[in-house]
Amino acid sequence: WDWYVSRYIGVRDSQPNAAHRAIARLETTFPSLLVVTQNIDRMHQRAGSRKVLELHGNIWNARCNACGREADMATLIDIADSGAPGDHPPRCGCGGRMRPAVVWFGERLPEAVFEEAAEAAAGCDLFIAGGTSATVYPAAGLIELAARNGAFFVEVNLEVTALSHLSDRTYREPAWEALPRTGMVNPLLLPPLSEVLVTLQVQLARPIVQEAILITALEVIVAFIIAVPIGAAAGIAIAEFPYAGAIFKPMLFYVFSIPK
Repeated sequence: WDWYVSRYIGVRDSQPNAAHRAIARLETTFPSLLVVTQNIDRMHQRAGSRKVLELHGNIWNARCNACGREADMATLIDIADSGAPGDHPPRCGCGGRMRPAVVWFGERLPEAVFEEAAEAAAGCDLFIAGGTSATVYPAAGLIELAARNGAFFVEVNLEVTALSHLSDRTYREPAWEALPRTGMVNPLLLPPLSEVLVTLQVQLARPIVQEAILITALEVIVAFIIAVPIGAAAGIAIAEFPYAGAIFKPMLFYVFSIPK
């Protein structure tokens, strides 16, 4: 108990860093952003993040090891300090001992919390793992789940991890340096311009891509020469014509997504 009290005081007297603040800012741009953390310090919430799943609980609360009742850690510290020296940790009203509301090794993660995290990982388009060794399961399994379902996986970690081979983009630098850059035009996701130009040149030289572009061009001609006039005659404005606003999207898809 005394060891956790010292940890609680250390967390209480600390402040979120640049990575925590950057993630909180991203939520204003991407309302669907969900933070899943193994940390117990609640720095994400203190930085401003509103949707946070705590896989390993948090040190700001305590709970009874008998009945499960939760209480504020600061209140319990005051009670314990004012009681008998041997009354550490403090007792619950049911007689059980209070403990920090964190997940210890060998304990199961909160089932509802992990299920929500797994559902989000399986359905997300982008998964950023920052500052994790990717060795603690089942939390590390969320990375594999996201990658398996087609998410773009960005790894931010100083060292190579057991799941680095799954990453689409990797940054070997501290999270507090890399993550603040996501507040701009998603540079974590943008490859270097030279890489884009080389990829485009290679793709355009492939016969299957050239054929796809030709087909798309014919579709454009059909849309504007045949379909649009018919729509106009029927009283449908070009801006309302569903195909006219999406004709360039297939071309980009063909160029960058055709298998090698």
